[in-house]
Amino acid sequence: MPRNGVGNNLHLAKYCLPAILVCVQASSFTTRDTTPNTGPRADEELTEAVTQHLFAFVNKLLTAGHRELFAAMEKEDLSITQVKSLHALADADAPMALGAVSDLLGLSLPAISRSVDGLVQRGLVKREEDPQDRRSKLVTATSRGRATYERLTALRLAGIRGFVADLEPEQKQALADALVPLIRSLDRD
Repeated sequence: MPRNGVGNNLHLAKYCLPAILVCVQASSFTTRDTTPNTGPRADEELTEAVTQHLFAFVNKLLTAGHRELFAAMEKEDLSITQVKSLHALADADAPMALGAVSDLLGLSLPAISRSVDGLVQRGLVKREEDPQDRRSKLVTATSRGRATYERLTALRLAGIRGFVADLEPEQKQALADALVPLIRSLDRD
C-alpha cells in the first residue's frame, strides 16, 4: 500500500505519464492526405508514431532532475537495482521472499540477492527467516530504508514537477485531461 502519498505519485510517474503521451499523440495524429486513414496499416503507422514520441517523452521525463537523484544515489552508494529493490520492499504490505521481489521486478534471483545483500549491509533492509519455511528468507524495508526511498522519490518527483512546470499552460491542460481516463483505466487493471 502506498505510504504518505508517495506511492500514488510513483504510480503516476511510472504508468500514467507515459500513457498520457499515447493519448495526446493518438488524438493529434493525422495522415498526409485528408482522407480517413483506417485499417491495419494505419494502426501500425499510428502505433509506430506514438511509440517513437513516447520514447522521446519518457527519455525527457526520466532525465528531468536526474543529477540530483543520481548524486543522492551515489551518496548512499546505491545501484539502480538496489533502488528498484528498495522501492518494491518499501511499497510492500508485508515482508517479501526474495523470489517474489525477483518476479515483481523481472530480475534474476542472483541479481536480487546481491542487491538485497547490499541493502542489508547498509541497514536499509532487514532479512529474517520465513516462519513457514526455514529455508527461505523474508526481506522488508527498515524505517531507514523507507526514509531513504522517500527521499529518492521526492527528488524524482521534484524533477518531474520541474518538467511539468516548464510546459506551456495548454500542454499542462492536455496532459491533465489525458490523465483522468488513463488513471481510471489503470486502476481497474
